[in-house]
Amino acid sequence: MPTDPVTVVLVDDDPGFLHAARELFAARGFSVLGEAKCSAGACSVVRRCAPDLVVVDVRLGEDHGFDLARTLTRAHPGLAVVLMSANPDFGVPDQVRACGARAFVAKSKLATEDLSVLF
Repeated sequence: MPTDPVTVVLVDDDPGFLHAARELFAARGFSVLGEAKCSAGACSVVRRCAPDLVVVDVRLGEDHGFDLARTLTRAHPGLAVVLMSANPDFGVPDQVRACGARAFVAKSKLATEDLSVLF
């Protein structure tokens, strides 16, 4: 019996990156339910779509991905949140765990990282 694909919402303030990430996640078998460019948009999309996974950029213009991860995981217990950044130094394990995220992945590793192990 086939398993359903993991559903994902992508959150990044860069439209070009969102497009590339959508293609990347779809090619890897994820079902991309939606995208958001800010924290408020992300909360709305997550509430509406109820994804399995939310992939959040650490820097969202004036918003901060760590704060969004904390908000999402408190509002939706069991939701997997993965933080990402072009800067691999943002992946401090204590900060990632403290905000409720399950992992940090550098954007350069999104194509190779096995995110399915988070479920």
